Formats: sequence, structure tokens, C-alpha cells
Amino acid sequence: MTTTCADELNQLEQDVRDANSCMAIGAGLGAFGTGSALLLGATCPICVVLTPALLGVGAIKRVVAGRKVRRALEESERSPSARDVP
Repeated sequence: MTTTCADELNQLEQDVRDANSCMAIGAGLGAFGTGSALLLGATCPICVVLTPALLGVGAIKRVVAGRKVRRALEESERSPSARDVP
């Protein structure tokens, strides 16, 4: 594996981690908003707006990262490896 491939792989892994953290923060904020609504009878408008926004951004990032991974795998299968060359 060349340095470029390793860098690309690290970037793809970072993209997936970013997507997962966005969705986790959105889920946590949603749980906080739900808990405050149940306990206090009201929730903050920021929770109502940011929860679906963070979940949506995380889902979109995850889909884009998945497409990049699939594209990278397809390209690696199509290109001849260094060991195939005599």
C-alpha cells in the first residue's frame, strides 16, 4: 500500500467517524430534549432544530463516505497490483 492509499484510507475512516459523531451528538441532544420535555414540560427550541439537523448531516456524511469507500474498492480491484507485474 502506498502512502497515497494509506492517506486516502485514513481520510475515509475519519469521514465515517465524523458522521458517526454527528449522529451521536444529535441522538444525545434529542434524548436531552425529550427528557427535559417530560420532566419540565418544555424543551428548548435549539434542541428541536439541531436534533434533526445533526442526524441529517450525519446520515448524509455517512452515505457520501460509503460511496467513496465503494468507489475506492472498485478502483483498487480494477487497477493491477504491483505483484502482478513481472
